[in-house]
Amino acid sequence: MIFLVFLFLHLAISTGSTSQLEDADDDNGGHSSEFKPMGYEWKMTELEYTPDLLDEIHTLTKRRSVLPSGAARSVVNRRSFDEEFYKFYRALPDFLRSFEVDAERVLRKYQLVGVVTGRIKSLSSLKKKMEQDGITDFREITDIVGIRVTLQTIGDILKFKQAYLHTFNESIDEIRCYGVCGPAVGISDPRAKFYWPWKGSGYRRLHFKVAIPELETAGEVQIGTPYMTLWADWEHEVVYKGPEELKQNSGVREYAQRLAKYYMTLDDLRNGMPPKCPRILKQANAKKVFGLEEWRVLGSPPNVCQFWNDLRTNMKSENKSKHRNGGA
Repeated sequence: MIFLVFLFLHLAISTGSTSQLEDADDDNGGHSSEFKPMGYEWKMTELEYTPDLLDEIHTLTKRRSVLPSGAARSVVNRRSFDEEFYKFYRALPDFLRSFEVDAERVLRKYQLVGVVTGRIKSLSSLKKKMEQDGITDFREITDIVGIRVTLQTIGDILKFKQAYLHTFNESIDEIRCYGVCGPAVGISDPRAKFYWPWKGSGYRRLHFKVAIPELETAGEVQIGTPYMTLWADWEHEVVYKGPEELKQNSGVREYAQRLAKYYMTLDDLRNGMPPKCPRILKQANAKKVFGLEEWRVLGSPPNVCQFWNDLRTNMKSENKSKHRNGGA
């Protein structure tokens, strides 16, 4: 009975006026196919680092300096831009790796089972974002590099949230909690600069913006469940990047919201489902019981209590060989 009351309240809060909400970030986290397993070897060619795209991004970029008179002038030196941009992009894999390692450390320390994947935006994606948002400095795009942490339940997301905040408090610039943390997040954490129970589209996830002072930008940490990924991947292809007749159709948008509510209900139901794990399984060595390859595929579980196999939602099999250091 208590659970049903909780579910009703969650539904009421999360779906009360969905169509009235405004999206503050239209990226929707990116398709899961853009995210690669830990240790993936990123190559500049894969990131579409081509002369043509570099030229277009240079054209969109405007540097401004102030003259002694107080007047501003545009500074767009091609050689210095090329050197600066190349140095920026070459540094991204190292910062991505540090994000991944930090997330894995939190998972291990707090006995949470999850899969960590990472992404670096391609130059074509970066150019599109600059054009759409009128951005003239690529550093203002704070999700060029980022990770996704996929956890079993909403309860695990909230545990990870507190653990990550506790561990990396000083480096977190912003918290955006879409339909996950409950209405108290904007009150309990003053750094939550934006909060809605739902995005207008139905998107749900927890996002952290993590400062990267060395590059004068920030990276993104996304935390969600497999159901959140299933919905977001569908919406990304059908609505966000779909044909105009689908994007503009009110029936499609309403269906997207109803589908999001359906997955939210499944997340709520699953939140209390995991059975209590016996001590003998908690203390067993997961690497020895599963074997090294199975242990990696299962998301590097800290013990033998792991049982959710959908944590690997849409992870491509050809990436399995890219795993390193026990990453998922």
